[in-house]
Amino acid sequence: MRVLIIGAGVAGLAAAICARRAGCEATVIERRGTRDVSARDAHVHRLPPKSQAQLTQISSAVGQDGLGAAARFGAAQGGAIDWQGRQSLFRLGDLEASLQESAVANGVELAYGQNALALRTADDGWRLDVEAGWAFEADLLIDASGAHRTGIDLLGDRLPDIPLDDIDAPERHVSWRARTAANDPVLIAWSDQTVNGLLQVDADGCVQLTARTGLGERLTLERACEAAQTAGGVSLARRLAEMRFEPRGVQHTSPGVRRVALEEVDLGGLPPFALVGDALIEAPPRYGEGVGRAFDQALMLEGLLRKGQAAEYAATLAEQAKAHWAGYGVAMSLRPLASVR
Repeated sequence: MRVLIIGAGVAGLAAAICARRAGCEATVIERRGTRDVSARDAHVHRLPPKSQAQLTQISSAVGQDGLGAAARFGAAQGGAIDWQGRQSLFRLGDLEASLQESAVANGVELAYGQNALALRTADDGWRLDVEAGWAFEADLLIDASGAHRTGIDLLGDRLPDIPLDDIDAPERHVSWRARTAANDPVLIAWSDQTVNGLLQVDADGCVQLTARTGLGERLTLERACEAAQTAGGVSLARRLAEMRFEPRGVQHTSPGVRRVALEEVDLGGLPPFALVGDALIEAPPRYGEGVGRAFDQALMLEGLLRKGQAAEYAATLAEQAKAHWAGYGVAMSLRPLASVR
């Protein structure tokens, strides 16, 4: 079986590797050039133990060196920090680079700098034309292009109307950078009533303080530090006092949660087609949750391909996304009462 994936982010690369592991041909096309940096390249995430085990299962070539140092992880709330062992920290760009290397080693064809122009069915499969004049053919098409949803956009009216489920709960995120002493990587999730966030310190002493809240509250560095200190008490206050943050933070607004409800439409007239990653469900950043979902989806793909059930992939993923979406709805409704644990 030939698998064509649009998008070379974590979701697309992980899916391609798993497709190859299942014995399929796999091609990934990406509109960015090989030297173009993703807007999210510098984002730092944690990798919980489950996701770390999944990554090892997907690609043994991606080891600890590709993830960064294991950091002490603590949950700060009510004036104290509850230390809960260690978790891996990684930059998204580093993880993508490691997965790209693993994809090549596994025989995945990577086509960067390819802007998709047209998508149509051909001989019970798919044909994708790109700006360079090339055409890619496949039996299974996977859209991993994030919120762009390139596959859906190119199909246009040939798709039935697809419902979008929205949880309208926008959040404001602001991150500030600093430096501190090296060789003490930590990750502290903190929560103080309406403001919560994350303090990340890598092994080189690079610091990022991220705070998030609803759009009704103005986030300043002073407000974020005050909330973090209230959550973590004296211990966290002393740690923050040793850091000199850049005064200007990087702001980002997440629109809430949106998912494409593919399980509610009949795609029986089309060859196998699926969405993965943010193309299927967009959600506010939650410390590596999106990466974990991508690994889940990739391993599910491998299992279905091994069983010859590629046509069931879209519906299976859509039902899984529906469960995630419902969980986000419950979590957001309880946000003022929620614990960082």
